[in-house]
Amino acid sequence: MYQSLTPLKATDNKRLAHAHQQMVRLIAALEKKETPQEIIDEVNARVAILNAFSGDEKGFTRALNDAYNALLRLLQEKLNWVPRDYHRNQWMALGLSVFGLPLGTALGLALDNIALMGAFLPIGMIIGMSVGSGMDKKAQEEGRVLEV
Repeated sequence: MYQSLTPLKATDNKRLAHAHQQMVRLIAALEKKETPQEIIDEVNARVAILNAFSGDEKGFTRALNDAYNALLRLLQEKLNWVPRDYHRNQWMALGLSVFGLPLGTALGLALDNIALMGAFLPIGMIIGMSVGSGMDKKAQEEGRVLEV
């Protein structure tokens, strides 16, 4: 089914070890799900490229991260599968900019104390996180969450 990633040789490079472990966990998570053949072929093509890589550790770390992110994007676009807490993390930033900043600015201008602008940033972040958590819960119920 899925081609396995070549085991990592002993290294002191923590970034490389982390990137390799992430990719291994992604492949393991995909093996647990019913995946279309087109996605399996794409994963295997990326793994084959990584297994044939002959550069230095820094380049291999970058290649692992690029392949991991590309596969996550592909899974999100084609199958609507997302990593755990994906929506919460996305909406946290949106909450800051969409809710917190405008509300804080409006309150600061209304009370003629622009220092209050920062008071609503945490409130906007909490609003965004709650919206995102609801979306994550819905994705979990629909079985669209990858445990990576």
